[in-house]
Amino acid sequence: MSQHTLMLEDCKRLVIGWDGPLATYFADVFDDTFDEDAKDISQFHVATYGMLAGDDIAEVDELRSKMAEDGYEIPGELAEQLEMDKIARGSWRTFTQQSGLDMIGMGD
Repeated sequence: MSQHTLMLEDCKRLVIGWDGPLATYFADVFDDTFDEDAKDISQFHVATYGMLAGDDIAEVDELRSKMAEDGYEIPGELAEQLEMDKIARGSWRTFTQQSGLDMIGMGD
């Protein structure tokens, strides 16, 4: 799993990355101006993209598109890093499926 943090405008923080076991990109936007005594996470959790939002997002462009609908942007360099993270860390789901096929003699 990769995870990157980026400060956005208006004291918002983006946490974004690739989750190999779930084979999806994820992104969460937080408002860092929340009251530290607040008991409700929704006061500072602004947006979620990926598995927790009910989406499997396998491509950076798809994540970019979903985030753009809410006015958030992934900088070009970070988008490139996310693609490299996916390549470097792979998809455990795919690996597990292939391993199962190999075990029963149906692999490549």
